[in-house]
Amino acid sequence: MLTMYKVKKFVIACLVLMLTGYGNQAMSKQVEENKPAEVNVQLKSYTERIHSSLPEYEFKVYGQIQGQMYQAKRIDVYKKGTNEVIQRITFDEIATPDGDYLGIFMEDTNFDGYKDLLIQKSLPAGPNVPYSYWTWDKTTEKFIPYNQLENIVSPEFDSQNKVITSSVRVSANTFSHLTYRYIDGQITLVKEIEKVGDMEKKVFHVTVKELDGNIMKIVETYDDPL
Repeated sequence: MLTMYKVKKFVIACLVLMLTGYGNQAMSKQVEENKPAEVNVQLKSYTERIHSSLPEYEFKVYGQIQGQMYQAKRIDVYKKGTNEVIQRITFDEIATPDGDYLGIFMEDTNFDGYKDLLIQKSLPAGPNVPYSYWTWDKTTEKFIPYNQLENIVSPEFDSQNKVITSSVRVSANTFSHLTYRYIDGQITLVKEIEKVGDMEKKVFHVTVKELDGNIMKIVETYDDPL
């Protein structure tokens, strides 16, 4: 709520900015202009076979190292043994302590037999890790953005059964295990297991829903011990 106190506080802050900020603006601008540009370094290089019918590809990941954190910002893709960049993928930097994977993984996300790219968006405090997805396009032989999976966090891909599962912490005492399938080319939630913790009774109240036509219906409820 916008109170009178907040309005007065905002006005005073503006007056202080007018009296002091403008005097330092030119100096701040000069310091910013003289600040050396950030230099991206190669953080990792690895090869991967996207499909058995294709040659091996080399992936070079660039970014910065800040203390113990790695900040990947760009992936250059080459055919192994060549120096020509066939694709350059840029993204918002990923801050992660994991120097092995740098928040970048390869999985067959749409179960077409070709490996795709998963790029971690952020490193949350909880387990709900978001990703951006880039699928391999067989026509252009490049990765293209794939938005269908954007809302699926911490995914696991089961190529044999062609399902994607996701374990989500909804709140401090509520958890969901979600199962997705492609139906007519669209990713679709087909099963949800929700567990709500009851600290007083020391149990989880479990609700199981499954897709019935176009509606998720409750098929089972039970309690599990905490």
